[in-house]
Amino acid sequence: MKKILLLIIISLILTMLVSCTQERNTENESPEALNIETIAEEAISDSDDDSMVKVLFKFGQIESDHNDDLNFDVLIRGNDFVIYESEVNKREEQYRLTGEENGRELAISFLLKREALYSEALRQGYNADDKEIRDLINLNIELSASASNYEEHLLPFLKGLGMTNEEYWESQYDVLKKDLVISKYIQPQREAFFELNQNRDSKDIYDDWTIYMQNLVDELIEGQNLQFFESAGDVGVGEARREE
Repeated sequence: MKKILLLIIISLILTMLVSCTQERNTENESPEALNIETIAEEAISDSDDDSMVKVLFKFGQIESDHNDDLNFDVLIRGNDFVIYESEVNKREEQYRLTGEENGRELAISFLLKREALYSEALRQGYNADDKEIRDLINLNIELSASASNYEEHLLPFLKGLGMTNEEYWESQYDVLKKDLVISKYIQPQREAFFELNQNRDSKDIYDDWTIYMQNLVDELIEGQNLQFFESAGDVGVGEARREE
């Protein structure tokens, strides 16, 4: 599978710090830097540049279509958050575009992790003010525009989305705020964990950190007493099942 770098903010905090699948050393990287980095997706096998551009353009179209989706039917309700069907549908389409057959499962898992971490971060007093978010938006705009793969990867996505680089990052205000708050919550735990285990083999540390984060996320999700609605609609009336 050919790796393509997508400058799409799909909450890198979760993919980098929860999954811990990164192969690079992030010891000296700030949370802001992690947000700006690209997310690697396995998109197409043995693809040429033209087909890659089409995939990236389609990513943008999916994002645009769901930005205009005013469907606020609740699919999952927790103690502190709700997840809308339109959110799941967008993520599912994007996962399937990268060849993932279980796109819906991955979409739900991703959104549950993000919302559970964000809710806990807020509960513990973490937040991000407007200046921090604006600074991050401006930094993203600058680094994206100067990225070596801007024309090859980001530009087709932006064309599909129907936005400029500046417009795209401005539209990500709420997403960046959520990711920044999550980062502030996770980063001290990560630093303490790696300091405590600094004399161990680095691979073992990363493996154990992955397990630690997965256990944390599972515990936070379980504490939300989730309700999964069989069909999104009037959640005040509709049938729902509680996560066992």
